[in-house]
Amino acid sequence: MPRPTAERLRDLDHKFWTWCWYGFGKIVRGELWEAVDGLHVMRTRALVPLIAWAAGAPTEGYRRLEQKAAARLLARLGRTAAPPDRPALYGALQEAMALYAALRAPLLAELGIQADGEAERVLRVAVAEHWAART
Repeated sequence: MPRPTAERLRDLDHKFWTWCWYGFGKIVRGELWEAVDGLHVMRTRALVPLIAWAAGAPTEGYRRLEQKAAARLLARLGRTAAPPDRPALYGALQEAMALYAALRAPLLAELGIQADGEAERVLRVAVAEHWAART
């Protein structure tokens, strides 16, 4: 998969935050295996390609990722996986959002585009507020 175009990165950005809200909904409703699967989708469709692009490597899914990517990124990617447990899944979702934002920033700068910071901010606030209300 070639490096992303501005249009592709914007599309991925919108999808990623939608997946986050969807996954969060699964966590709070107790649909824990669905939330596990939702995090896998986020890793497969957003985080792994971003890690490959950051490494300047071809995107081949998880294939040889440990040889392409920096150890610190792989450690962070590992923290986006969790067992079907609400607090663990919430922590993994928070790590997925943080890792995505960190990986996305240099690509946005390279392409000269701005992220929709308001949509991300609204989502993060809503997630934090809903989680705090449940705990």
